[in-house]
Amino acid sequence: MIRWMSVQSRLAGFTYYPVWEIAFGLFLIMSAVAIPLLFFRFNGFQLKQTWEWLFCLGFLLFFGLLGKSLVMQFLLAHLEGADLVVEHNLRDPSLAIRRPVIGWTDTVTRQATTERGEVFHLLVLVFGTDAIEIYRSVSPTEIAALQAAFTALRHDVRPPAADAASPMPGSGPAGGPGPEPQSGRTP
Repeated sequence: MIRWMSVQSRLAGFTYYPVWEIAFGLFLIMSAVAIPLLFFRFNGFQLKQTWEWLFCLGFLLFFGLLGKSLVMQFLLAHLEGADLVVEHNLRDPSLAIRRPVIGWTDTVTRQATTERGEVFHLLVLVFGTDAIEIYRSVSPTEIAALQAAFTALRHDVRPPAADAASPMPGSGPAGGPGPEPQSGRTP
């Protein structure tokens, strides 16, 4: 789900929330609370059930914290002055970048394959000759939605006429694919 931020009828940014992961996180939190409550309701507290109670507390902590980390995920892209600020905690490692909007030339998607043959879809922001991998996912629709949001934000900040004056974004020598994304992550 994408929530738009606007100031005086101009886009100022957006926040992306992965709805399915948040829903599963809420389910985990509810399960983490329900299991100990049901155990107490049907068994009461007896000293001979110490190990079962310890299991319930461990269950509460583990699944509660796992659910909390899923519920708190977001990707935030917004403008601060003349800078584009992107931060997210969707995957490890989390990301926080600040780049000048004037250098932002394109938003592209790419595919990457791991050694095991798994296919990932990458969201890449191109700043001049630098390409920065923002996010990777196994879902092409998730990446396409984020690319559309970044493109809408970019076109509201930099009209297409301004882009026509700048060099072709993402084009390498002889029409090649352009710069490779810079990231510390390995596929």
